[in-house]
Amino acid sequence: MKAIEAVQISARFSSRTVFHSVEFSLQRGELVGVIGPNGAGKSTLLRILANLRQPDSGQVQFFGRAARDWKPRDLARRIAYLAQDGPVHWPMNVGALVSLGRLPHRRFFSGESNADRAAIERAQAATDITTLRHRTMREISAGERMRVLLARALAVDASVLLADEPVAALDPQHQLAAMELLRTLARHDRGVIVVLHDLSLASRFCDRLVLLYDAGIYAQGRPNHVLGDEFMAAAFNIEVARGERDGRQFLVPWQHYRARPEDR
Repeated sequence: MKAIEAVQISARFSSRTVFHSVEFSLQRGELVGVIGPNGAGKSTLLRILANLRQPDSGQVQFFGRAARDWKPRDLARRIAYLAQDGPVHWPMNVGALVSLGRLPHRRFFSGESNADRAAIERAQAATDITTLRHRTMREISAGERMRVLLARALAVDASVLLADEPVAALDPQHQLAAMELLRTLARHDRGVIVVLHDLSLASRFCDRLVLLYDAGIYAQGRPNHVLGDEFMAAAFNIEVARGERDGRQFLVPWQHYRARPEDR
């Protein structure tokens, strides 16, 4: 059974069509990267797949059932969402913020259970924020803040994790750690979708890529296919340099695309 399946979904803002007739599915056990230029609709797609925004047409099913057939609390236990720049409106400490990830599992006015505390501790350890748990959100850096928000999403212990640019503010060490963590989650029968701008990380860690461009899915499939020269030139107007390390291919955005005479 597919964890998420989107059928012919479209999204518009006022008179502008962000994308139309998009078909997308996620299986548990895979890490899918969503890439594309600014304004292509990556965050909008993720919000629709998280059931936080309704598509203007089409439908999304979660674990074989339409969104309307789910109680919001039950679906919140199954799908965790990490926003690109999730707001924190109160000066709460890190540990308290991470614990909010357990709200879908708790009864009203009840305290934390042993399962709640264990999930919170695992999430803090996995994101390397255990030593930050007594600091307030105002006392940590932007990169640390993103790791805290990722920990909150992990604490849900959901079957599916949707993460919008979770590595954008991180240093290289924590970028690698975050991507390794997301891949490990997928290998433990979770479904993970991650929006990325770093094409090298997308190539190295994702099982499958979806390239949004020109109001729809321009390409999808294995990374070495989606990151091909033709797609990179069309969607990003770039040429890439490619290499290999430890039997794995990588690429680096190198320069603006320069059309060959035969392409003109």
